[in-house]
Amino acid sequence: MTPKFLKPNSFPYYQGSTPNLNMSTKDKISMIGLIKQRYNFMKFAKIKSTSEWLYRELSNIDDGNSETPWQGDRLWWYNHKSESLTIDLSTNKNINSVVWQNWHLILSPIGYNIEVSNDNKNWKIVKIVDNGEQKKDAFWTVDNFPTVNARWVKINYTKTISDDSPAISEIYIANISDLTLNANLLQDFEQNPFYYVIDENEWNQLTSAITDIGTVEIGWNSDKEGNLNNKTKSEVKFNSIGQYSIVIPPGGTKINSLTIRLYYPSTVKISDIETENLTFSEIKKMNLIKNIKISLTPQ
Repeated sequence: MTPKFLKPNSFPYYQGSTPNLNMSTKDKISMIGLIKQRYNFMKFAKIKSTSEWLYRELSNIDDGNSETPWQGDRLWWYNHKSESLTIDLSTNKNINSVVWQNWHLILSPIGYNIEVSNDNKNWKIVKIVDNGEQKKDAFWTVDNFPTVNARWVKINYTKTISDDSPAISEIYIANISDLTLNANLLQDFEQNPFYYVIDENEWNQLTSAITDIGTVEIGWNSDKEGNLNNKTKSEVKFNSIGQYSIVIPPGGTKINSLTIRLYYPSTVKISDIETENLTFSEIKKMNLIKNIKISLTPQ
């Protein structure tokens, strides 16, 4: 598959109904830089939690979908009133922010602290939040702290709005130069960075900066009744030939159609499509199966 940008015939160029005319080209390039940084920071990161709740597993917390959260085990929370997320960045990095997206307003974390470490043994608290504000559904929060060089980041949760276990849709670690960054605006920009392009010069700067962090949405229909709106996202590189793989979850026995949506003004050339069944080891590695333990009591 070879995605290519499709240059508009005229400028200013609009893509969307509500363009933000106040964002400068410099601000847009800065946002693209932060998006790239997030990819680089989290690409090899590993995230662990004290616990997880059924159907709200830890794998949801970095899947790019605000509707699929991680939530701590509610029984564990009831007994311990504590939960934690530990993020291993794989190497030491200069960091100053934990950026996270709330899932549901009644499960908003309002009491927690953030710790950092170089060895996963000795920890230093860099931020404490006590009786924080309730967050709206899908609201992004940027927790800033003084810049440190660290590999591990741990968030220890001790309180939520409803006193139920905390739930987070997405989370990542960053080193943000502009501490006034609006993470909610960043999300909107990432979904549609070409909503308003003032001239050809800005177009060239944006396409040059965003080449290797493009996003394509792939949807499919299967012969399973009611299974009509399946979709997943994949990162793509523009102006270069690439091979991309997606995992289609169980549902039916035949795929009737595929749709490909590019979020930017662009064209895509598809050379061929292949399908294959996953091996058991691949399924296990992708965390698509769970261990199920059942305790029986003879009567």
